[in-house]
Amino acid sequence: MLIYDDTQHHRLGPNFKKLPVNQPHGIDYPVNSMRTMGAMNTDYRNHYPNYSDSDYGGPKADKSFVPPPMKVDGHVGYYPLPHEGSESDFYQQPRDFWMILKPDQQMNLCRNLAVSFEKIAGKSILDKMMYHLDKIHSDLGQSVKDMLNERLKGENITESERIVVNIAQELLQAK
Repeated sequence: MLIYDDTQHHRLGPNFKKLPVNQPHGIDYPVNSMRTMGAMNTDYRNHYPNYSDSDYGGPKADKSFVPPPMKVDGHVGYYPLPHEGSESDFYQQPRDFWMILKPDQQMNLCRNLAVSFEKIAGKSILDKMMYHLDKIHSDLGQSVKDMLNERLKGENITESERIVVNIAQELLQAK
């Protein structure tokens, strides 16, 4: 049962079921692979975003559409829906990565995250990111918070960033 879909995905790309010859017959709804780009995409929609668990909408899992188990050499179950794992399932690998970094590498990671987080417009998105960083390791979350607060006050910026800010201010004053 898996071989055909896997082969088609490999040959034609992620949207192979959107091709008319591959679409299932006898259904009243269009095929929705949740992929907006890629090979064999014939349906260019601008649905933002196309992933679940977003502040801006997107697909939601519906437990009523889980197919029944199949009988093979016993019953075959299905993978759980997202967010049904344990804390260690979600955070152990990034925690291990954080722990093997040297202190200067940890600070570089925190600085890079703080620079990126500066550009986040929505507070709810930033709060979610900080929640996940705290779950990975409390030092990671706190260091990013501290660096982000410093950067927002104009501190802890690199010399090249300071030059760019000064040039931008001069340009704005010239107008």
